[in-house]
Amino acid sequence: MNHADRSIPVIVRGIPNFWQRVRAAPYRLLGLDYDGTLPPFRKARMEARPLPDVLSTLQAIQNSRTTSLFVISGRPVSEIAQLLGNLPIHIIGAHGYEERELDGKFHASAPTQRQQHGLETANARAIEQGYESFVELKAGSIALHSRGVVHPPESYEEVKTAWQHVGQQHDLLLKEFAGGIELRAYDRNKGTAFRERLEKMPSGTLPVYVGDDETDEDAFQVVRSTGIGIKVGGKKSKTMATGFLEDCNEVVRFLSFWQTMVGS
Repeated sequence: MNHADRSIPVIVRGIPNFWQRVRAAPYRLLGLDYDGTLPPFRKARMEARPLPDVLSTLQAIQNSRTTSLFVISGRPVSEIAQLLGNLPIHIIGAHGYEERELDGKFHASAPTQRQQHGLETANARAIEQGYESFVELKAGSIALHSRGVVHPPESYEEVKTAWQHVGQQHDLLLKEFAGGIELRAYDRNKGTAFRERLEKMPSGTLPVYVGDDETDEDAFQVVRSTGIGIKVGGKKSKTMATGFLEDCNEVVRFLSFWQTMVGS
């Protein structure tokens, strides 16, 4: 990125006074989704690395005295840490079931035994349909990735139907995301994780959350009353977000301008 671009404000569509609100806030909590927000999607999941300049910009914002930053994802913390080049940054993974704090301390929560049994049952059903290499069993959820899937569509729908049935029996919720479906425990999500971070911030903190996916709607709902939710990809579907950025390239420019204006 040309360093001159850092001084050009990024227009957050839907919120004409966005940067005035950010500048006026004494403290800021900035939450960022990972896939589809920091990197574009890739068929090979571990090739989804942040665009150029993102890591150095995140580090600079992290070093700020007035912005608390974290990345939250449905991926495990270990994957996000690897993709971020082990950047010393606060990471929340598995929709809030895993957390690595800024000092490196790691915490993990577990679903109930009933929910865990349901996740294992869902995993077995997907394997029976030949999706073993496309299934990811995580803490608190299981995902079926559809990118690169060559199975017949009806087979995919059979897995989806089976997971819906398992979810009804085991207190699990089926959600679609960009590139697949996920069966998740009810207890935690990106919204509960964001709320917990916000509760630890000083009074007057402005919460901002940036994400692109259906799984980010829980966080958008949390920030809607006191802060700002920004949807990446434009307003193409119903969302609780009030602001919009076009794509990951605009996110890079957004972060760069944030660093320039309030990052020091």
